[in-house]
Amino acid sequence: GSALARHFSKKHSVILCDRTYTKSAALAKELGGEVYSRQTDAIEKADLIILAIKPKDLKLVAKETGAAFRSNQIVVSVLAGTPVKLLRQYFPQPEIIRAMPNLALICGEGVIGFVDTPKL
Repeated sequence: GSALARHFSKKHSVILCDRTYTKSAALAKELGGEVYSRQTDAIEKADLIILAIKPKDLKLVAKETGAAFRSNQIVVSVLAGTPVKLLRQYFPQPEIIRAMPNLALICGEGVIGFVDTPKL
């Protein structure tokens, strides 16, 4: 997640939120971005959300934040092994894109595979 935030912050404003507020606050300061302690506040402010959590935390995060998502948003999931169908069950409103970045992204030399699926 932090590698993606660093990349996007070069040309876009970023909004950060992490379970550990101090972690996201430090990165926001480094990148000149905004930081929120509540996930729903960050989601409500964003147009594009990078969902960079552990797959085991998906159910809890969806329960806490699902109502904050809007149909005019895009969610890019980097959750390994998590199908779009499952993501759509938890987040039915926004567009869902699944992305699998590789570690070289940290150095600006990575490759990202994207999968976009239409709403059913």
